[in-house]
Order: sequence, then structure tokens, then C-alpha cells
Amino acid sequence: MKEIAKEVGTSQATVSRVLSGNMAVNPEIRNAVMECVKKHNYQPNILAQSLAASKSLLIGVIVPDISNPFFADLVLAVEMEAMKYGYSTILCNTGGDLAKEKYYINIMSRYKADGIIMVPRNIENKSFLRLIDNGMPLVISTLLADDFNCVAVSHYDAGYNVSRHLIDNGFTKFAFVGNRGDEKEAGFIAGVKDAGFNTDSDYVFIDISGKGTMNDKLQPILTGHMRENCGIFVLNDVIALIVLDALKENGVTIPDEMGLIGFDNTYIGKEVTPTFSSVAQPVNEIGRLSVELLIEQIAEKGKSPTKVKLETNIIARTSTKRYQ
Repeated sequence: MKEIAKEVGTSQATVSRVLSGNMAVNPEIRNAVMECVKKHNYQPNILAQSLAASKSLLIGVIVPDISNPFFADLVLAVEMEAMKYGYSTILCNTGGDLAKEKYYINIMSRYKADGIIMVPRNIENKSFLRLIDNGMPLVISTLLADDFNCVAVSHYDAGYNVSRHLIDNGFTKFAFVGNRGDEKEAGFIAGVKDAGFNTDSDYVFIDISGKGTMNDKLQPILTGHMRENCGIFVLNDVIALIVLDALKENGVTIPDEMGLIGFDNTYIGKEVTPTFSSVAQPVNEIGRLSVELLIEQIAEKGKSPTKVKLETNIIARTSTKRYQ
């Protein structure tokens, strides 16, 4: 800035104001400064700026699976919104591993990130929060969490609505494909029970953890009375695609014998044959509001947590649409 000030014939303070976007500077001087900047390819020292301002202008974004199109869309929405506030993002992919989650939180602390937006592996396990130094601002995204800033939909409500959708389309047996303790399953079961169905005889949980092919895991609904008229709810679209392939390999006709509905409404559901239904989350809104909440928390540390609950809607496609 000293060199630019000398060449232009102005003060270093004026050059600083121009580079910081102060529009009160005389237009002729501002243009002269910017021409000099372009001529010498001046680049600001971000590290020096962050030290001076006590801000890194970095946001850590921690997700469990960037290969899932939903999380890719979420990261894009966060990045675009963060840029509006002058922030850059650092992406961390945990692979659903708690140790990696802790590792990346430590990395963000060391990099002095101004805040973190994360999708935790398990919202019930809050031990990772002990690793956040000096009360680093945090927003939990896509999961509702007490005592923390969060932006999400109710997975319980979504599961309940899926049960109603399947029942309304004539399915009388039900299966959930996913992980134990998922709020989606809890809502799904509640909806099935409220409709008067017997979950002991007409409901099956398919655990996707552990070894074995999807074909092996689906055997309880591919044989016996469950094969007829069963509506299958899958925890996300990526797994729903695998389930769909297994059903087709076993000669299951969709939606005549079985119905299938995923979660997240990614492009996957509409690009396969048959197309499959899915629960849509407002991913762009989740990303935008997550950034807004984090920026507010950065500006006012210690502010009471805000919980933002958004609505889902079911995008019905071939796999469940028996009645038009």
C-alpha cells in the first residue's frame, strides 16, 4: 500500500480505504488506485488482514458424505450464501466416522475458523462439542437439536407423512430400511400404528449396518406374506437406489407388488426406471438459513440458540403412485 500511495500520489490511509471498499473516496483517486493495483497485480494478504481484524473469514462445513447428492447440494448452498458475507468455506467430509468428525473440529479450531456449520454423525452424542475451543460459533444443519443453533426439518414428521402417503396408495404392509434410532422410522411406525395396522405382523425393520448384500438384508420382505403389498421407506435416495436394484433383481413389480420411497429428493429418484418417490427437503433454504444463523452468532457470541424447523413435502413418482 505504501508503494501504491507513492505512485498514485496519495496517502496510505486513502489506499487502504479504497481497498476496503469505502465509497467516500474521490472517484478519480479511487480509479487511479485501482489502475495501479491492476498494473502490479496487487493481492491482499489475507492472513495479515485476518490477524488485524481478529477474523479469518473462514467457515468450516462438516458433512458425513459428500458423495450423497443431497450433501453436495447443501454445501453448494452454504458456499453461495457465505460468499455474500465475504466468507470462504472449508469442506470436511467425515464419512460418518466420529473420530474424523472430532479431528476436523480440531482442525477448524487450529485454523481459527470463525464458525462451523455441521451435520453431525449422531446428534445424541454431543461429546464432540467439548473440542470446540473458546465457544466457537456452531450451527447444526439438517438435524434438530436442543440447546444449539440449528436448521432442519422434522424427520419424525416426515416419516409420519410417508406412512400416510403409502397407506393412501393402498399399501397394507410396511418396511423401513435404515439405521436403528432414526427419527424417520419412529414417525413412520407411529403413522402405521395410528392407521390401525399391527406392527408386530405387518412391519419389518431392515438394518443396513453390518455385512451382507442388500439382497440378503431384504430377504424378510422378499419372501412370505410381506412381499405382497409392502410399502418400503428408505433413509435416503442413495440407499433407495440400491434397494430398487435388489427388488428388480428379485422380479418384484413396482408399484404393483411393492412400493418404494426415499428421502432427500435428489436427482437419483427421477433418473432411474421406474422413477421412485422421495421426501423433499428445502436444501437451499437450509443452507441459506444455516449461514445466516452462523453470521448472527459470530457477530453476537453468547446469543440464545435459535431452532429453525422447515417443512418437507413428498414428491410422488411411479414407485408409489397407484392412484392418480
